[in-house]
Amino acid sequence: YMLSTIGLMNTIEYNEYKFGKRQEATIFSMRPLSAKLGSSLEQAFYYISLMATGLVSVFNNISAANNKLQFDTSYTKAQWEEDIAAALGQVTTSQIWQLKIWAVIVPVALLGVSLFLVWRCYHLDENKYKEICAELDKRHAKAAKKK
Repeated sequence: YMLSTIGLMNTIEYNEYKFGKRQEATIFSMRPLSAKLGSSLEQAFYYISLMATGLVSVFNNISAANNKLQFDTSYTKAQWEEDIAAALGQVTTSQIWQLKIWAVIVPVALLGVSLFLVWRCYHLDENKYKEICAELDKRHAKAAKKK
């Protein structure tokens, strides 16, 4: 989290350097937007993985049993255990492996792609940042002299 916030802060100067306008509010508003977008993509990925593995009905049955246990006073813990066991009994070995792929392999691959994109496309290191700040200081001093 902190690394992304620092990277975002550094882009304020880069944006001013590149386009001549300092737009802190616009740039900082991207952080909550990207967090919300990431959260919604996470949920979409979760449901897609359940649909792809055919485990939606199993998870629905488990959820229904949990709700019954919580809200139906006539529903016993023994009935709940039976319902959970019955739901889990429907899961095949193939589905377990598919879920492992969706839960581990795919996210690690996507993380690798995102790290590659950051490594390849984000060129704002300490030296470049210092150069940008020095150039902006010159521009600000020049603008102050004009006033």
